[in-house]
Amino acid sequence: MHSTQRPLTTNQRARRFRILKATQKLVTEHGYSGTIMRDVAALADVSATTLYNLYNTKDELLLAALTESIVESAQRAHQDAGGPGYRYLLAHAQHVAEFTRTQPSFVSAISEALFRASPGDALVVMLMDQLCEDARKSLDAMAAADELAAGADLSGMATRLTGAFWATFLLWSKGLIQLDALDDTLRDSYLSVLIPASQGDARTALEVAYASPSYTPATVRPPHR
Repeated sequence: MHSTQRPLTTNQRARRFRILKATQKLVTEHGYSGTIMRDVAALADVSATTLYNLYNTKDELLLAALTESIVESAQRAHQDAGGPGYRYLLAHAQHVAEFTRTQPSFVSAISEALFRASPGDALVVMLMDQLCEDARKSLDAMAAADELAAGADLSGMATRLTGAFWATFLLWSKGLIQLDALDDTLRDSYLSVLIPASQGDARTALEVAYASPSYTPATVRPPHR
């Protein structure tokens, strides 16, 4: 599907940058409930009317601010992993955990908005549907490389990976997981889905990662033969 939107002008890009940075700043400082659209407009130096013309609701504004963070995290994960696969999945989880440690209030606000959203909402599509689709691409790459057992339920695994991801953030948002434990919890949750279905060198590498306290995505490599 091709977009019919015109490219933004220099002034429009600058305005969008100010708005999204103002949103992140206010959400980080005041949380979701404490962020008010007119305060975003004032901090971004735009009129409230202009802001509402661009973003109808606070959730829509939050979604726009989140998009850039997601794109950056995915790009870093692809760079670390060299493409889709289990290394990408683990690298992406690590980058999200790192971002959460630097912007916990912002991520908490995102989680709060997601958990009260309805199926089909834009926030659900971006944070759950697209995450599931992204996971499926990596699982497809693993299957093509003969790294998954024959007959593995790729759709079911993608759904479980998505569930494991957001279950971790739900537990964190409710105080059951500490911020500094996000990396390990996400990693172990992903590995608990990947290891039973993997085979060969991939399974060996994933089992080593599960047992290693010094895990980083760069260390999750198949053994040399």
